[in-house]
Amino acid sequence: MMLDTSIERLRLLTEQLEMIRRLLDNDSPVDVKVAIILLDNVADSLMYRYCLQEFESDSAISIVIKPRFTLKKRDEALRDFKAKANLLNSIAVLTREDSMILKIGHSYRNAAYHRDSHNPRVTNKLGRLLFVSVCNLFTSYYKNGVSVGGKEEKWLLRYGVRSNLINLEAVARIIARNC
Repeated sequence: MMLDTSIERLRLLTEQLEMIRRLLDNDSPVDVKVAIILLDNVADSLMYRYCLQEFESDSAISIVIKPRFTLKKRDEALRDFKAKANLLNSIAVLTREDSMILKIGHSYRNAAYHRDSHNPRVTNKLGRLLFVSVCNLFTSYYKNGVSVGGKEEKWLLRYGVRSNLINLEAVARIIARNC
């Protein structure tokens, strides 16, 4: 399986989560709407990459055992948000609750983004629930047993990480907990 070991991608995702947290903390309906749009993007990107990793692993072992995913299921998951969330829930990457929240957030994002339709009374609560589910997905994405090293990453100092060897799962948990 192709594992994501890019410290740069981890840094960019962290910056996005930090920006989204600031937008949510503003309590402005417009800022929260933008946060929901960004959260949906982060979730879609992470789920897409996770599906690609799963499909690559599935293909590699398909010579020995029957693939877990049909070509139809793969195609559907790669192009449809809800199918990605359902697939990742079916293999225990997402909890049922996180999958539901991500799908609700995606529907809300579509209305807010494409039709500028949103309910300011629920936007903040949904934004905060969606943030937690995206942080859970972020943590799951880095449950890959990989550590990378070479140099101390200065940007991780604000999270208390001072090491030349970075365990991606542990760092993702720290970031998600402190964002």
